[in-house]
Amino acid sequence: MFFGLYSRPFATITGGQQVSGTYAFGHLYFGIRTNHAPGVTTKLSILNNGNVGMGSVNPNQKHEALFMQPE
Repeated sequence: MFFGLYSRPFATITGGQQVSGTYAFGHLYFGIRTNHAPGVTTKLSILNNGNVGMGSVNPNQKHEALFMQPE
């Protein structure tokens, strides 16, 4: 699901296979556009095991947040 123009979305919610070759596991990603360039960056991810990442697409804990310096 995307929000905005098809060629320049400003936000997305995507889901997919977490483990290649099997349909048993999935993930959910929330992304936003962070500048004027086309493309969306994932900012929040939820994995099938309940791990949640803020700024990480592969969190190793139930809650993992990566804090970056402002641009």
